[in-house]
Amino acid sequence: MAAGVMLGCPRQRTPAGLDAKQVVPLTRRERDVLALLGRGLRNQEMAAELTVSLKTVEFHVANILHKLGRSRTEVVRMTAEAAGVERVG
Repeated sequence: MAAGVMLGCPRQRTPAGLDAKQVVPLTRRERDVLALLGRGLRNQEMAAELTVSLKTVEFHVANILHKLGRSRTEVVRMTAEAAGVERVG
């Protein structure tokens, strides 16, 4: 069973028409990739850490961005903030 990710802004809607407060289901591997995105890793770095191909990481990243209805930058920021990482600068 896939766990979900809670989206933040209550006014934003996802492409599937879900309210942003609803849980978006991600697979275990998508959650692994999401955590690495939050650390700011590039696709190639994620592939090396997860010992999968670059194409596999690109596939998971595309699925995550689609499911969350956000850009890569927004997802990185959202994930980092959820983990309590402070912004520098």
